[in-house]
Amino acid sequence: QTDPATWSQLSPSGDAPAARAGHVAVYDPNDHRMVVFGGYDGVSDPALRRNDVWALSLDGSPAWTNITPAVDGPSARSSAAAVYDSQRDRMVVVGGTDPSFLDDAWALDLGGTPAWSAINASTRPAAREEHSLVYDAASDRLILFGGYDAEYYYGDTWSLALANPSAWSEQHPAGLGPGPRWGQIAVNNATDMF
Repeated sequence: QTDPATWSQLSPSGDAPAARAGHVAVYDPNDHRMVVFGGYDGVSDPALRRNDVWALSLDGSPAWTNITPAVDGPSARSSAAAVYDSQRDRMVVVGGTDPSFLDDAWALDLGGTPAWSAINASTRPAAREEHSLVYDAASDRLILFGGYDAEYYYGDTWSLALANPSAWSEQHPAGLGPGPRWGQIAVNNATDMF
């Protein structure tokens, strides 16, 4: 909120999550917090990855809280993608590696008692990691682009309607788009994915 923008280091209270890389995080505007899931820490079983969930409150003095969902969810993983689904107040996590490449999707309810539920779409993009994912609120859908699976760099685009998430649908945007890639990030506004 400053011009020019200024960095400031936070010093949250509470036990902090273990150091990690390749985790995902979303902003939960209803509770004004950041929610973090998973990641690679190089020491945890199985496969040096985690499937824990943490929240960093952003009201007043920042504080970390370990969230223990009522229902077990995704395998411990890194390099997934996640978005905040504003219509259902939940975090949606797609793909990643555990270290096998994954093509699954999971939702963590953030509105009541946190609980995971699988999104069991019959048709899915190929398993991958390091893809980008946005939530298109106007059309109530996920849009996934790119990624990597140890053999291919992907340049494909897929969508999943969240009102009826029975199948992912491959999209074929017009015009010259980006080539295959992985490790990129994406954001969206009301009409575009960047």
